[in-house]
Amino acid sequence: GAYVRALVRDMARALGTEGHVSALRRTAVGPFRAEDGVTIASLEKLETPEARDAALLPVDAALAGLPQAAIGGPEAEKLRRGQPAVISAATAKGVRGSETGIIPAVLASMHGEAVALCELDGLKLKPLRVFNLG
Repeated sequence: GAYVRALVRDMARALGTEGHVSALRRTAVGPFRAEDGVTIASLEKLETPEARDAALLPVDAALAGLPQAAIGGPEAEKLRRGQPAVISAATAKGVRGSETGIIPAVLASMHGEAVALCELDGLKLKPLRVFNLG
């Protein structure tokens, strides 16, 4: 949104006038498209929790594009308590790839289940959001 507004402003200035965006609608974010969305009203019309769950994507779908760190039980327990967890150098390298410095968003998962959204600093996963999906 900010980029589009700045682009319109700059185009107007280049033309020697003023300009603004009167309407802006995001139609997609990553793999998610607006037309695939579900309204609250349509969810409320569904009669059972199972029907509502079936109409929604799982949490993992929103996290699928993030780098992932496979962790074990001890690391998962620390993250679930809001504590940082140290991962192996090999796991960190797999997450990091060629990136250096702090990786701001890493999905820590155990056996394919999301445990926490973390920041990776060196070998340390620092939990930002912890998931209770059970």
